[in-house]
Amino acid sequence: MAADTPFIHLEDVWYYDGPHARVAGISATIRDGDTVVLIGPNGSGKTLVTQIAAGRRRSHRGRVEYGGIDDPRRRIYLVSFEEQAQIVAGQRRTDLSWLMHGETDQGQKVLDFIRGAGEPSQTAVESAISRYGLGAIRDQGLRFLSSGEWRRTILARAVVHEPVVTVFDDPYDGLDREARTALRTVLDAPPPGGTARIVAVGRDRDIPLSATHVVALDAGTAIFAGPAAAYRRTAEPPAPAPRIAPEAARSLVIPTGEPGANRNDPNPPRELVRMEGVNVAYEGRPIITDVTWRVRSGETWQIEGPNGAGKSTLLSLVDGSNTKAYGQAIRLFGRRRGTGESVEDIRAKIGVVSPALHALFPLRSTATETIVSGFHDSAGLYERPSGLELEIARRWLELLGLDHHARTRLRDLSFGDQRALLIARAMVKEPPLLIADEPAHGLDDRRSAFVLDVIGAIASQSETAILYVSHDPRQRLAEATHRLIVTPGAEGSRVSGGADGAAT
Repeated sequence: MAADTPFIHLEDVWYYDGPHARVAGISATIRDGDTVVLIGPNGSGKTLVTQIAAGRRRSHRGRVEYGGIDDPRRRIYLVSFEEQAQIVAGQRRTDLSWLMHGETDQGQKVLDFIRGAGEPSQTAVESAISRYGLGAIRDQGLRFLSSGEWRRTILARAVVHEPVVTVFDDPYDGLDREARTALRTVLDAPPPGGTARIVAVGRDRDIPLSATHVVALDAGTAIFAGPAAAYRRTAEPPAPAPRIAPEAARSLVIPTGEPGANRNDPNPPRELVRMEGVNVAYEGRPIITDVTWRVRSGETWQIEGPNGAGKSTLLSLVDGSNTKAYGQAIRLFGRRRGTGESVEDIRAKIGVVSPALHALFPLRSTATETIVSGFHDSAGLYERPSGLELEIARRWLELLGLDHHARTRLRDLSFGDQRALLIARAMVKEPPLLIADEPAHGLDDRRSAFVLDVIGAIASQSETAILYVSHDPRQRLAEATHRLIVTPGAEGSRVSGGADGAAT
């Protein structure tokens, strides 16, 4: 390969969703030593461009050429939520737990995944594990990782295998402060010799110092393409994200009370969650220890702790998905767990938005079906919707600016648009309890502000209790009435906190 031959060259690339162009005439060149940044809001086309460049999708028009890359899927590494979701789905397809008579199939372990099919040096593997703080979970099955642990594991694998081009799509989302700092150090430095990077971000502040070129996207079209230095000189300070009026949020989030709008118990017990001395361990490894926690109607809990501390485990005990709840002192909605209630009974009282739900949600669902499925507590829509349900979904689509995608399938929408739809899905009913686990993950500033406003409206204007998790300090919930701090330890994580810092 000649020294000036680009690794990837996109020329006048187009991608269509029916008659609509999702990517329109994009051109970009990635050479040895480059860090090319794609920047734009949700729905601008960033994810589609990264997938086309990485050989994961075919463009409908234009040329995509690779110099010295014989197998893009092997030599171009994609760090993205979509890649993570595919791996999660593969792990679940091969899960043999149902054949193991009470034991659990761990599936592929973190260490084996990081090593991959190649033969990286042990030094490289250990260095990556140390850099991203994966030592404690190196022998844990991939299926049991939190979203933050997943992202760190994928990043570690990318570092170990040193592909020709590494593509990072919203790399910082879901990472705690320590992992963000580690990744920022990597991305701020120029890529190693003989390699290049593509970094897709939604905010100017996330552009790495190593950026050599910037392609700014809006509605699938490049509004700037040139050297990073020129972009920094011309970039305007971002306008403040528009806020949503509380009454507008209430009119959408809290149903009208018409028949079919709210299928929940109209008189839920005052105490929704009660745990006393709860412990969870996997294969002898303690995850959470001696947890005592009570959640009452009208309370809003900001749950804090680093990646892997056990926050997702804690929430899974609440939403009914964790079998470790059986036999423990856990009461949900006034009833002891394991006394005859079904998972469906529990979930009918809970609205959920989380990375785990997103990873498993069927991408064949349309935007409208995704929102309406929230009324039926299903992953996908399998019942005929009512007229009221369709009307509420239409209003949500309009507010999200996605009304022209009402019939578009999730797989043809950006990650940010998918997450926005799942947030609407969680909020279309008035549940006694809302679990919002990293709800703004993958969203640009405008939609992040919208999500916080909507959750804030629920917190201040209804009796719905909220369990809110976010690693981003810019996404703290002003309406939080309580804090729960999950602190890791050698014997498992413990919790502390309460109202205004009081003990629980």
